[in-house]
Amino acid sequence: IIRECLAWVDEKSCFSEVVALDTRLFFVQNGRFRIRTAEKELLAKKEDLLIIPSGIPYQICSTDEKTNLLQINFDYDMRASAISTPVIPVKREAFRADLLLSPEGIEDFPALSQVLHLGAMGSLEKRLSNLIFEYSYRLAFFKEKMSALLSSCIIDAVQAKVAFDTTGTITTDLTAPVLTKNEL
Repeated sequence: IIRECLAWVDEKSCFSEVVALDTRLFFVQNGRFRIRTAEKELLAKKEDLLIIPSGIPYQICSTDEKTNLLQINFDYDMRASAISTPVIPVKREAFRADLLLSPEGIEDFPALSQVLHLGAMGSLEKRLSNLIFEYSYRLAFFKEKMSALLSSCIIDAVQAKVAFDTTGTITTDLTAPVLTKNEL
């Protein structure tokens, strides 16, 4: 279920460390930002996609004068589908596991239970922008269309950048820097 879709601009700021109660997807349209988790610090740049599962503490700091982001808050399952309004993250020190709207990631696909940073995903920008348009204007069948658009974006992004073994465990080194096609 998709709870919130928005496009926002940040100008060189650093937010408090929070824990999202639903999954967060960020797409960088322009600029760069750093995201810190307990395990790593990532630099996201133009056309990068980040997916942060629920329950993972994170902090966002923009590094450029102007960073344009698309953000989508969602759950992989329908367990908390009765809650359709945006759910703000909680400060790390106030987080309790019982606040989570759904379990972290997907049980059958452990790769989606960790932070994913996928670079050079510019092909998703139009679909993600369409998703935000559908959310904002609530056209006929908007919930179904938004879910289909989001599923298609996540599947395409993961299939394009990440390799898995037969158990669903990631075999791609996600700690390696994300290179653009020009850097390869």
